[in-house]
Amino acid sequence: MLPVFSGKLCQFLSVARFPSILFLGIIYVAYVLVGGLIFWKLEGWYVLQQIDLLKEKRMKLLEKYPCVGQNGLRELAEMIKAASLSGLSPDSNDTADGFWKFTSSSVFAATVVTTIGEEWGI
Repeated sequence: MLPVFSGKLCQFLSVARFPSILFLGIIYVAYVLVGGLIFWKLEGWYVLQQIDLLKEKRMKLLEKYPCVGQNGLRELAEMIKAASLSGLSPDSNDTADGFWKFTSSSVFAATVVTTIGEEWGI
């Protein structure tokens, strides 16, 4: 054991504190599971509804334009997705500002600064 951490580390991991740390860990896991269940119940139906709508629209598109075919439709969707991710608008001949505007970059930088962990003092 390192001499720098020997006293504080042993005190931190003492047998007396283990039950409270275990209890907090169980509470945290339960909180995450309950939160996941709530969000799943609230949002899950909407996602399933959107998937069904997308499948229906895809079938109508293939019926309307049978010459495109499933592979052609997949290639077209990949091309539109790649263009959209790079800031191109599929609706017009314009380009969007992209995802990294000054405001979103500033919010991201603030999020990084505020979520960096603190020193534990061990």
